[in-house]
Amino acid sequence: MFIKRLFSTIVLLFLFSAAIFAPTPYSWIVFLLLCCLLTFTLVLEVCNIVKNIGMKTYHYFAAAVCTLIAIVAWMGVFKIDILIWITWFLSIPAALSGPLFILFSRNSGERIRKWFNTLIVSAFVMLPVFLIVCIYIVGSMFSKYPQKINYYFLVFVLLTKIGDIGAYVVGTVSNKLMKGGNHKMVPSISPGKSWEGAAGGLFITILLALGFHAWLPQLIVLKTLPLAVITGVCMFFGSVAGDLMESVLKRAAGIKDSGATIPGIGGVFDLVDSLFVTAPVASIIFFAAQRLF
Repeated sequence: MFIKRLFSTIVLLFLFSAAIFAPTPYSWIVFLLLCCLLTFTLVLEVCNIVKNIGMKTYHYFAAAVCTLIAIVAWMGVFKIDILIWITWFLSIPAALSGPLFILFSRNSGERIRKWFNTLIVSAFVMLPVFLIVCIYIVGSMFSKYPQKINYYFLVFVLLTKIGDIGAYVVGTVSNKLMKGGNHKMVPSISPGKSWEGAAGGLFITILLALGFHAWLPQLIVLKTLPLAVITGVCMFFGSVAGDLMESVLKRAAGIKDSGATIPGIGGVFDLVDSLFVTAPVASIIFFAAQRLF
């Protein structure tokens, strides 16, 4: 298991690094491929989870549509006008599909329920994925650094994931060192999370945000010292909320992992769950900082 996890981690880090540090347009192409693969698999995993709680969906249709939307959003790295026209063009058959599907469903309540379940799952997955793509586009198009490195996306992902890692390490160590174990945060939802781990994860996230502030002062979300601290705090709690959200969903479905797509790690949803909340949080911070500075 350790070898599989190590191999998967190395591959993911390589692809993630290429999407950020590789010269354009190669970095854009790597991000597109990674985004398509993860989005398609993510939708299938979520559809499988909600199926266990009685929500049947047209899973392959949902996965294909969400992947197509991700591709259209990615086109914004080339020209925003193209994105607007393509979105408008594709919205026509998308708007017609729902009414026509219901019209020809022959009064089948089951088919109609599956259709609306599909729309709900698609929106649930696609909205944060769309925001993640938008964050990548912002980092690609508006970088003030001559190297054209997507620092904004780098900061977004690292501030999200470092909290998970820090909380896990501190929580594990504190549970072994403290007599009787550490203090559990929400044992009914996620038995492994502790207040000690949360405190450690929060401290590490803020520390990383301050480090980025010193290294990349031109990034608008790290423009000032207080803003860097606020960004770190918000990203950590957003990460925790996203992780707990997935735990609630999996507990309701009676499963442990969202899937087995990534050897040694689990499903794609297990990997990106925290981004579901930090993507809108990072977007709010970005727009607020734009108004302030």
